[in-house]
Amino acid sequence: MAKIVVRSEKQFLDFVLSQPTLEDIHNVRFSGWPSIDIYIKGDSKRYDASLPTGLMEGIVELQHSLNKGFRSLRYNNQYTKLKQEEKKQLETVFTVKKGSTDAKADASGIVNGLLDKSDIIFKNMDGQQSLIALSVIVLATAGYFAFRHFHTQKTERHSTEELTRHLDVLRQQNSDSQQAMVKLAEVIRNTDTSSNMSIFTNSMNRGYESVGRRVIDAEEVRLGQNHFSGSDVQNLKLRNRNETCYKTLDEPLIIHGCKSKGDNKVFYVEMCNSSTEFQLILDSFASEEDCEKLIDSMKPSGSASLPVKFKAKFINGELKEGRFEGFY
Repeated sequence: MAKIVVRSEKQFLDFVLSQPTLEDIHNVRFSGWPSIDIYIKGDSKRYDASLPTGLMEGIVELQHSLNKGFRSLRYNNQYTKLKQEEKKQLETVFTVKKGSTDAKADASGIVNGLLDKSDIIFKNMDGQQSLIALSVIVLATAGYFAFRHFHTQKTERHSTEELTRHLDVLRQQNSDSQQAMVKLAEVIRNTDTSSNMSIFTNSMNRGYESVGRRVIDAEEVRLGQNHFSGSDVQNLKLRNRNETCYKTLDEPLIIHGCKSKGDNKVFYVEMCNSSTEFQLILDSFASEEDCEKLIDSMKPSGSASLPVKFKAKFINGELKEGRFEGFY
């Protein structure tokens, strides 16, 4: 099947609303869009077709966040070393216009780099779930979710059935593409997604916010699809950098070690499916049988892995620790 090429915001919106098949989603590619847009108006000596040092540092952090988000989806692991060709594909090259700092970087290579591995990204997903995942990747990259909370455990979530109804409404409306894209982003943002999609989105959000915190002397800032002016620019620096969320997970874990911490036990564990390592805390109220089962798995004669249910603590999209709840 020939590739479907999307070259603009409107073409992407038309694609999403066209009820694409699963095969269509696997075959779509992007050219020239989405882009990462940064507009800053301020002191003409600092923001006139130039990238001040502080802003460059923010862009470096944005690139770092982008790479991290890419790894979380491509390899199911935020810490896997990128290949040289992947680094080249992910590199953001900004074009700066005169008169202000109006910079733009083509981000289609980022999205295409993930879609080249669509069999991994969309593994075990049906058409609707794949469309949601694709929309998350594209909208997060373009900055539609930046400066907003995006957690998979939010209490008011849309099911895929509700998403279908929302998309039907958008098909029937005659809104211009910009308004419709904002509505689409809001719908997608509140739809259940995988934890890796949440990690990708949080990584992109932190990247955009890193840029925002570096330009608080500006009069006006536009990052992605977000516009700030006056005191709002100053408040960018005051935003809490650490976003914490919790989610109950069922995962096979490999137990590597254990120590006592007060009345609790702390196990050093690794997820079988992603090689992610973290600390699993066993509270004092856990049964001796559960504790012994975890300890025995470290013995040569023990189980290679255990099916553990735990409450995961994510900080800025990274799994930091888990609290043992039982076995599944």
